[in-house]
Amino acid sequence: MTFITIKLFVALFVSSAADGPCIRCLYPPNTVTPGPIVNAPNLGRIAGLDRAEYPSVVEFRGIPYAEPPLRWQPPKMHKGWGGDTFNATDYGNICFQKIYPGGLESEDDPQSEDCLLLQIATPRSALEAGAKKLPVMLWIHGGAFKFGKGWEFDAAPLVAASREETVVVLINYRLGIFGYLGGDELMSRTNGTGAGNFGTQDQRMAMKWVKENVGAFGGDGDDVTLFGQSAGAMSVLNHLSQPESYPLYSKVIVESGSQLFTSNNNITIDDANMKYNAFLNGTGCEDIDCLLTVDAESLLDLYEYANTAPAYWGWSPVIDGVSVTEFYLNLFEAQLFNNQVPILIGTNREEAAGYMSIPSNNLTEEEFDSLIQRFSPMSTEELAELKQLYNPKVYSYPAELGEYSIWAWMYARAQTDMMVVAELGLPGHCQDRWLAQKLLEGGSKSIYMYQWDHTPNTVSEIFAAHGYEPFNVFNMLVYPVWEAQQTGNFTYRDDATAARTKMGHAMSSYWSSFAVSGNPSPTRDTSELGMVQWPKFTTEAELTLMLEDDSKGGLRVEQHLLKEQCDWHLQYANSVGQYLPLKSEMLMTASATKPTVMTAMTLMTLMTVSISNLSPTSGLGAGRATEHGR
Repeated sequence: MTFITIKLFVALFVSSAADGPCIRCLYPPNTVTPGPIVNAPNLGRIAGLDRAEYPSVVEFRGIPYAEPPLRWQPPKMHKGWGGDTFNATDYGNICFQKIYPGGLESEDDPQSEDCLLLQIATPRSALEAGAKKLPVMLWIHGGAFKFGKGWEFDAAPLVAASREETVVVLINYRLGIFGYLGGDELMSRTNGTGAGNFGTQDQRMAMKWVKENVGAFGGDGDDVTLFGQSAGAMSVLNHLSQPESYPLYSKVIVESGSQLFTSNNNITIDDANMKYNAFLNGTGCEDIDCLLTVDAESLLDLYEYANTAPAYWGWSPVIDGVSVTEFYLNLFEAQLFNNQVPILIGTNREEAAGYMSIPSNNLTEEEFDSLIQRFSPMSTEELAELKQLYNPKVYSYPAELGEYSIWAWMYARAQTDMMVVAELGLPGHCQDRWLAQKLLEGGSKSIYMYQWDHTPNTVSEIFAAHGYEPFNVFNMLVYPVWEAQQTGNFTYRDDATAARTKMGHAMSSYWSSFAVSGNPSPTRDTSELGMVQWPKFTTEAELTLMLEDDSKGGLRVEQHLLKEQCDWHLQYANSVGQYLPLKSEMLMTASATKPTVMTAMTLMTLMTVSISNLSPTSGLGAGRATEHGR
């Protein structure tokens, strides 16, 4: 059987097919002019820039928030530049990473280990003397902890959409081997600060920098909303469960980041040692002193060793007992998290659609059965129950299915809702629902749930898949348009449709309203956008805001979204022993009960057995080796 891994890669802006994605090329040079100079008390003078497209917004790019980092050492706060003026008009370096076809990064982006930079977009009025300090939105980018950059999305239109009521900060952090290589030998060299979470420590350092310095740019360092998508959202959940981060934010937004059940989004110190030794062998080194001398490009060329131990598509934060103390899922189960902050959380309707490994778009029932059994083995009775739950007679699908069969749609929806380690390791509403319930049980008072159903969107004419909603969140006006799904070709246009523009205005308004007040409901007249009041998610009501176009139901609130399906998936996960699929051996200090331990190596054995009959070009093996995993 030949499989096709559907890759709905998001590409951003290109100047030509040869150039590749290039956000630097988005605006002609003559639209960017020198801007104001601010004086940051702890740093020095910083020169920003103005953009003709957003005259009410000032940008400061490429600001170092940490000193150039030593490899596999925690970051140190940047000391400033004394009496000189820092020219913050260029994005600067991105952190070392592989460049993937169709991704948001470009070969033109300069790469370096000296990459701990951030960008600030602030209202011009906020820089005036005596201006009120504004809430801050700090974005943590996705990219499977192995690629990405802070300025993948444009901060200026989000600031403008907030009616100049927020300051937006975008950050870089170390990735892949540079950010998440751990193990005992590295631990012994970091003076008690842990190892395997240097990228997470970078994020926290950026948060500390913002708290101390964003006031010079019009922001309130004591009123920071963390928001991120995919691995960035998983990072937000990490900070939500790590006490050292608690004083550094006041609200959080989690976009497609609840892969608590379906991804190995933490690894143990034993698995980190295994990965560390694999890289030693791959480089021919015998110790860390040798590994420190290997040039960065050579380390990138050894990325196949990243899969030596279980991890989220190659790399994950390490449970080192210092920076990360437990599997995130366990911490939420044990009610060990920050319950004092409002939380906005959600996923996309077909998260899994961009990564399905199916024999053809015209998937048959027999092929559906085979795929489910390969990735999530179940009894004949359970399979029949699953199919009934997603039967179009009882489950709603779009009137237009495009070039896909109903069985392909059923597979996309069922995989999105899975709560076991299945084919894709992506989030879905069912995982969000479980997490929201745990947050409520643990004392959280304000939770707002959404599902993004917007199609056609930035790439797909059919699916609301993983990784596309940030274009709406940032209210961006330039959209990549899907041209040929199987080849990954895109065209680009800046004439966004009325529906896309309206969705962008609505989502950026909801997000910025949440950053301002902790409540996403609009406080002004938004009738032209069709915006509705966004109620809290509660255990009793389970209210979810549906972000859909007017022609397909519009912005509306639904109660008990997918309740029957999610209840079944949770029961199935319990029945196969994958309710808490990965367990560390560390003791949790406040857990009344601890489910049966399933170690990472046991899980890897089970996964190996379940996929051993796949062809080399199919499914889990091929897809995870090539996808970007946003």
